[in-house]
Amino acid sequence: MGDEQQQEEQKFERRYGTRDEVYSGVARCTRGGLTRDKLVLSRTGRIVSKLKSEQARENYKKYGFKKRVAEKPKPEKKKRKRKPRKKKVE
Repeated sequence: MGDEQQQEEQKFERRYGTRDEVYSGVARCTRGGLTRDKLVLSRTGRIVSKLKSEQARENYKKYGFKKRVAEKPKPEKKKRKRKPRKKKVE
């Protein structure tokens, strides 16, 4: 079992790397533990977590962009009262 782990480690240049390096096969995993099978390419071309991508897709189907698209009323700005200046005593 120890030999198998050593051979698997030798396939990669690095043990840890960025998502891009893991996706392209240069590194074994990210510091967060994401391996090649846990990463997926998004529609916009970004490398993202497969689990988070699926969760976001489900949330979009469930809620959509209702909360983000609906215009929120802007809070009114409070006017500051100026403090009276102290008079100079001579």
